[in-house]
Amino acid sequence: KESLTSVSVVHGGRNSLLLAHEVLATQTSLNSDMIDDTDSLLAEQRAALRFPDVTINDSPDGTHLNGHNSFTAPRPTVEQLERVAASSHRLDRGMGALAGLAVADSIGHPLEFVDVAPESGKGLSSWSLREFIADGSTNPFLDSTNQSTAASLTSLLPLPRAMGGRRAAAAYSPGYTNPFNKFGLDAGQWTDDTSMALCLADSLLRRRRFDGSDCRVLFWAWWFGGYNNAFRKDSRRSGSCGLGGNISRSLYSMEAHETPAPAFDAAGEDAGNGSLMRLAPVALFHCGDTQRAAEDARASSYTTHPGPIAAEACAFLASLLVRCIDEFDASASSARAFVCAVADEYAQALEERAGERGVAEVCRLLRSNEPDGGTERNWNWRADSLALGDVMRARGDTYNGYPNSAGYFGSYCLDGLAIALHSVCQTASFDGAIEHCVNFLGDADSHGAICGQIAGALYGYRAIHPKLRANLHAWDDGQVALRAALLMTSDDGCDEAGHAGAPA
Repeated sequence: KESLTSVSVVHGGRNSLLLAHEVLATQTSLNSDMIDDTDSLLAEQRAALRFPDVTINDSPDGTHLNGHNSFTAPRPTVEQLERVAASSHRLDRGMGALAGLAVADSIGHPLEFVDVAPESGKGLSSWSLREFIADGSTNPFLDSTNQSTAASLTSLLPLPRAMGGRRAAAAYSPGYTNPFNKFGLDAGQWTDDTSMALCLADSLLRRRRFDGSDCRVLFWAWWFGGYNNAFRKDSRRSGSCGLGGNISRSLYSMEAHETPAPAFDAAGEDAGNGSLMRLAPVALFHCGDTQRAAEDARASSYTTHPGPIAAEACAFLASLLVRCIDEFDASASSARAFVCAVADEYAQALEERAGERGVAEVCRLLRSNEPDGGTERNWNWRADSLALGDVMRARGDTYNGYPNSAGYFGSYCLDGLAIALHSVCQTASFDGAIEHCVNFLGDADSHGAICGQIAGALYGYRAIHPKLRANLHAWDDGQVALRAALLMTSDDGCDEAGHAGAPA
């Protein structure tokens, strides 16, 4: 409307004013058609959801759910997903948060387990956005219109050399220098971060509320049945990949033929990044309500991680994602200024809960004011440098009672969150944030996934480079972004706050 008003003022006259009204009417009609198309598509997809019946048993084969597809309606095209995102700024950002998680996970994995870099891009391996975009090779899993052909091609292609830690030289993964690629993934394929996020999304969609017990059942189905892994369309492989230590203990604690407790009851206060890396669905389900998002985020962390620090970190991340989706205005402030302001407000609110377990540590991270040379200097995510080389030396062989591994740096929840926040604040786009983040190496897929959630919520689905979205689409048929849209339009979730409507 602002641009149309300026036209009538500059040119004046009745004709230009009529033209402005005609353009506005046309735009309104197009927006209305787009919204109707979005509502119809989402209603069709929601009505056709068919989630599996899962029973925890004592003889899982690891693959029996690998081929299950919960979406039985015709798969959406790339263009249809773009129209869904274009129908609402908030849908665009919500889809960006979940698709961003998956995209960053897939980009980060070939760099995972490589010794952490002292600065982004200064390590043994790297991924270049520029080289990725300029790469002229053809993705063998996409046709000329970027539609997936994975199911018809994978049986003809060799499985990349990967198991046992060998480089997957045969994998289709452009843009990398010295990738490790432990699991031999092709571009767009994901690991545990995305698989568990999809399980969390499916539980919210099928239970229409947060249900910790149901989440744990679907997490079990992922690892022991192949549910929601990246290989539904890849006939060369089937078993899931990427199980971490904390989550492993949670999954193996469940008894056969019994409903698991909603929280993993275990001694210790393990606080890995595994509950942060998968979190976006909770925020999308509660878009418009930071309090409910934070409450369920804590509960979602306790399904696998007994530590209160991880739970409080999840509460902050969920609140941040909701506010990014609801409030960020690129014309009014930078992403850095917005994220810093949200962190300051959240830290101020945490002071009312001083003394509660996990609160002090998260508040320290948000304040971002650690001394140089300290073991948490990397928590200064607002600084130009995280000084990871100095931090590794300061921590020595162990940190907080755990081995200090250069190849797994970022796996502690606050370390991973700090890297993600820093990467968002040092860049001005989704693609740039992910490139900056994964090039710290270490636990690159997981701190990348955390960064992808934040950057996606700030910049939106359509801001993710089309080649990155296309690579994901080759394996997921658009179902990652589709889940985000369904979560945001759930009557039991965010209601009108997230319903597809006129652009904000």
